[in-house]
Amino acid sequence: MDKKREQQLPTPPVSPETAALVSKEWRSYIEPLLPVAERLAGYVTDINDPQLRREYYRNLYSQISMGFFALLHADTEHPDMWSYFNQAFNALAPNPDFDYYVSPLNDQGVYRISGFRGTVKRIGFQTGTGQFIPRGIVDDQKLGKTLANYDVDDLTIGPKGEFDVILSPTRPEGHDGDWWELHPGASYLFVRQMSYDWINEIDGRFGIERLDTPAIRPRATVESLERNLRHIAAWTEGTVKVSADFVPEMTAGLVSNQIGFVDMLFYGGIFTQRYAYGVIELEPDEALIIESKVPDESRYWSFHLLDMFAFTIDWMNRQSSLNGHTATIDKDGYFRAVISEQDPGVPNWLDNAGYRKSFIQIRWEKCSSWPNHAVKKVKLSELRQHLPADTAVVTAEQRDAAIRLRRKGAQMRKRW
Repeated sequence: MDKKREQQLPTPPVSPETAALVSKEWRSYIEPLLPVAERLAGYVTDINDPQLRREYYRNLYSQISMGFFALLHADTEHPDMWSYFNQAFNALAPNPDFDYYVSPLNDQGVYRISGFRGTVKRIGFQTGTGQFIPRGIVDDQKLGKTLANYDVDDLTIGPKGEFDVILSPTRPEGHDGDWWELHPGASYLFVRQMSYDWINEIDGRFGIERLDTPAIRPRATVESLERNLRHIAAWTEGTVKVSADFVPEMTAGLVSNQIGFVDMLFYGGIFTQRYAYGVIELEPDEALIIESKVPDESRYWSFHLLDMFAFTIDWMNRQSSLNGHTATIDKDGYFRAVISEQDPGVPNWLDNAGYRKSFIQIRWEKCSSWPNHAVKKVKLSELRQHLPADTAVVTAEQRDAAIRLRRKGAQMRKRW
């Protein structure tokens, strides 16, 4: 390598006038972020716990980063389905089995969605109202009502898995291909790509374009950049607040270690799916057993754990979720999950990562029956007495191998 290239170039000189101007403008964007942490600090369940405090700051940084995509990248006229939830953008209880994408919509626009199906279990496109993509107004940052759920498998799928559909208020004149209605008031397109088998299923590929606007995206104006830069602080406060309020709202009326069904259609839920939530409170030497009779028929089901801000507990490096593919079903047709901090040595362990208080989110879709959720708290040392005698033993070596495989599968998915 050229010796000169190894030397760091000096920073260009800055005049006092330039420094003063840039400092003033930059501070005007940064300073509104400073009081956000203080205003939301009441959501930290134990403010004296230094780990919880730093996890809280990490969550704030996460939403600052997410705000860049939502405010400075997203565009209704030149849409791009960006990764809305993943291991980094983790607010609002994302399901580990889903890859999520989102794009803002103009309800008068004409959009084309095309791509390839892949082999994942399901790809669903959803439209809805409200501030699913908050625009910086804290009081308006609520999940909007679902308007439509569309399934790729209802489209014409070509021999190579290709599909092509128009999304618009009315069917375009002369268009005899696939078409989805864009309902009045729709403000977002939300995509869920569902995978049961993270290792072997192949993610779909798809894109979106707006057909009734020029293809070239104009350079962002000073006014739009200024407006959206100033909204970053409000975005951060709004999304963290909505996420932190989400689980308490979903679990209102439930006592600790109790699970109940919740209507999610006004919170971006899928029409064909039922959701259940619960508050989990355990000591390090305790475990919670959840028993559910698995329906004879179902399209999808899963259980996963959340922290106090409705951030899903690290699903790449911990077994904090299970689904209809990864779960072990007992001979009597029941799924029995065990939630605990310490590894109980059973297949259906849900790892709460040491949170004394956590939450569980459960999904059942297109089921022949809707299961109940029986809950029993036991001492970890007595766990086997409350499980079927033939419950398998998972050794430390087997668990390590399973987590490594899980980590590999999570990384192989289309996350970014």
